[in-house]
Amino acid sequence: MKKTFLTEVTILSIYDLQNEEVKFLGNVLTGICVIDETKRFKRDFRIITSLIQKQNNLEFITKKGSCYIADTEASQLDIKLSEFVVMRHFLLSPSEILVARNKLKLEFKPKLH
Repeated sequence: MKKTFLTEVTILSIYDLQNEEVKFLGNVLTGICVIDETKRFKRDFRIITSLIQKQNNLEFITKKGSCYIADTEASQLDIKLSEFVVMRHFLLSPSEILVARNKLKLEFKPKLH
């Protein structure tokens, strides 16, 4: 099986609000490509995977059957589905999503007079 090797790896746990309940939708992986044996990604390209099917230490297999290898233990981040959509569309990093989240909280905080 050909593998894609990543650095700066984060497991994103995606949640959505459905019928006033928080629902877990699944985990995906994001990171920067170091080596790609599949020839799908260039070096230093940000990757956001399909849903993770299984994990064995630093190896991740997605539901689409792709294999990703992290260079170190992955960090974790819980995100909303809406944040994930923006992240995937613009290929943002987890830290960029956190900055945007905090900025929105500050901008839409109720103003006290």
